[in-house]
Amino acid sequence: MGDVVKLFPPNVHPQAYYTYIAQKYNLCGLYYMDLWPLGPAQLILVSPETAHQVTVLKSLPKHKMESEFLGPLIKENNIATSNNPLWKHLHNMLAPTFAPAHIKNQVSVMVEEFLHFRDTLGRLADSGEVFRLEDHTAAAVFDIIGRITFNERLHAQAGGSEYLRNLRVMMANFIATNQTWNPVKKFTAKRALRNVRRKVDQSLGRTVKERHRLLRDSKVVPTKKDPYSILDLFLRDKLKECQEKGLPDSVELDPEFVDLAVQNLKALLIGGQGTTTSTICWAYMLLSCYPDVAQKLRDEHARVFDPSTDRTVEILRHEPYKTNKLEYTTAVLRETLRLYPVGFGIRVGNEDSTVQWEGRHYPTANLMIAPVQHSMHYDPTIYHNPAEFNPERFVDPDHATQFGWRPFERGPRKCAGQELALEEMRIALLLTVRDFDFEAVDVQPNSTQRVPFTDFDLKIGDMAFQELGMDAKPRGGMKMRVRRRAR
Repeated sequence: MGDVVKLFPPNVHPQAYYTYIAQKYNLCGLYYMDLWPLGPAQLILVSPETAHQVTVLKSLPKHKMESEFLGPLIKENNIATSNNPLWKHLHNMLAPTFAPAHIKNQVSVMVEEFLHFRDTLGRLADSGEVFRLEDHTAAAVFDIIGRITFNERLHAQAGGSEYLRNLRVMMANFIATNQTWNPVKKFTAKRALRNVRRKVDQSLGRTVKERHRLLRDSKVVPTKKDPYSILDLFLRDKLKECQEKGLPDSVELDPEFVDLAVQNLKALLIGGQGTTTSTICWAYMLLSCYPDVAQKLRDEHARVFDPSTDRTVEILRHEPYKTNKLEYTTAVLRETLRLYPVGFGIRVGNEDSTVQWEGRHYPTANLMIAPVQHSMHYDPTIYHNPAEFNPERFVDPDHATQFGWRPFERGPRKCAGQELALEEMRIALLLTVRDFDFEAVDVQPNSTQRVPFTDFDLKIGDMAFQELGMDAKPRGGMKMRVRRRAR
């Protein structure tokens, strides 16, 4: 495994290793890997057919290593890593947030925050400065997630969000603890992480209690059909119970419930921006390398909406469902997520489960099972010329192309925020691509390909390989320069 790691730049996301191994040794469907003593024995799934068996046909539980990995940030009682019955309870509670109709109700929120983002790009274009695209994109996405979570503005883009500042410190120290073998640096990062995590938990706890008191004193029970916020959905059952049982208005929330709400709100704030932020960054990067694709996007935006940004905003606010007609924009995003999926979840097998491939049954008992979407997305038997950026493959996709596309996975444990993320990304591109050109800076193209499955490093160097953070993220924050387009 050490020889494989040396082929890639430092701290690359492990999904790239699995894809390289699968293609080098022609391992179709699945393969076993034993990393003892560094990690558990693994079953790596590299085809949609084998992944389907553990995520859809029989949704296997999440592996404990997911909660152990996230443990320094979020306790195990969260929707991302918990298993039945807690997961089912949390999923049913939060499902209304991610219903298509509710997402369309949030379009005006997305428009408002991405217009702020657009103004920021304008200032950066006028100054000509180099900036980290990931930072500004993350702030815009965080403002959207914050409003959906709390129904109030967090002002991250204006630099006024204490939540975002603290979460960034948490993330920086979390990554540091996983990247260094230096015991002093690891100890220092862990201590800093614990301190800021305590601060975040206390702040979120106060927010939960204050919102509960406000709703309780107003005798308001949020509806599941059209909730004001994710936080209100957490509080709904408690408020409903108090009304039905006629409990006194002085009843406060128990500490266990507050902790459950805090850990899940924190998980949503962190996880709700990762995929969206990274994918928007990669989309701008790819569009900068493929100006013909960028022009097709602009043509679609003018045709479906209007050549004027002001008029487009007006249409968006009155006809939010019109974003469904942005077929080519959606194809660009799907192709971006194919080339740069943000990682994979891990399951655990049991004594009764097997995975079938080409007529044989392969045992899964006590193994860490990893359906690696990256490997499927670069499989030439599924995608013609998989290293090529070709959004047209998703304009009218065949069955194999559709079935093989799994960046959000499938089945009961698929990412609940998939449609929310895609809607945010469509609106981000709609409100910016017509006005700006992006240029990656500090790019040093490689003279030879590092690995056979992609040649994009010949264009953008090691930036082509995603870093391991909370997920697979843009390397170095994706440094950019932006210019206004002549209109």
